[in-house]
Amino acid sequence: MALLSLAARVARRIRRSLAPPPPPQPEPAPPEPVAPPTWEALRDQDAAAAVAGMPADYKRYHQSSAMRWVDITGKRVLVVGCNRGDDCAHFINLGAASVVGLDVISEIGWDYTHPAVSYTLASAESMPLPSDSFDLVFAYATLEHVPDIRAAFQEMARVAAPGGVIYSAAAPLWCSRSGPHWGDAFDHDPWPHLRLDAEGVLALAEQARAEGREHPYHEPVRLREFMTDPMLFNRRRADEYLDAIAILDRIDILVNRIEVEKQDGFDPGMVRALIDQGYSALDLFGLTHIVTARKR
Repeated sequence: MALLSLAARVARRIRRSLAPPPPPQPEPAPPEPVAPPTWEALRDQDAAAAVAGMPADYKRYHQSSAMRWVDITGKRVLVVGCNRGDDCAHFINLGAASVVGLDVISEIGWDYTHPAVSYTLASAESMPLPSDSFDLVFAYATLEHVPDIRAAFQEMARVAAPGGVIYSAAAPLWCSRSGPHWGDAFDHDPWPHLRLDAEGVLALAEQARAEGREHPYHEPVRLREFMTDPMLFNRRRADEYLDAIAILDRIDILVNRIEVEKQDGFDPGMVRALIDQGYSALDLFGLTHIVTARKR
């Protein structure tokens, strides 16, 4: 029996060695490429998140909103206030042929490099760039830091190409309750920067910490800098933004408005006292200046 079993095994091995190889299996099909989201999809996604009270990318929302007015595919874009460079990436991803980022910070462009992106270290008030050059001139959360907003808007209009679009969203404006970019740090006692001097704001922050309402923006060095350094915020009134756009030459204004927050829930006496000091309701409740214009 053992000899027969061994012979059978040998025979099976011989038959397997003589059998033709199995036919080659076809290569698996590569996955279908996933198309990047359109600017409409990105804008709607961020808008829906904001409405639902969820974290929203407001910068991306405004970058995508600018696409409503100009197709940047194969076009030239200028990003005013590009920071460390990430602000330029969105426009490259949406098909811009070239992007120039402009800012005054020494770290300009440190975080994003691309063959089609270049950086210019300069102020928005005096750009060393040729006139009539860009199909989109874009600024987000930038103009509220520029001392001379009229000069900045004039420069943005100068470097825009004929038919090109200027888009800016400046926020928060100085006179709003979060004007020094401190978010909700003083929601319990709003507009301290309009009602108090630097020492008064520091005392208010110390009181909040003592009551267990500590906030990162209550840090004394940061608060003192925000209240005393004139180069951080321009302290312009809301109507100054509107007027700076209204006087531009060779420009068709498509949007020029101040977005305001709801006025209920605030101490009427505090609001009335600020209005008596000369602030308007538009100053106090105006959060964002939105402008869209097309160069003739």
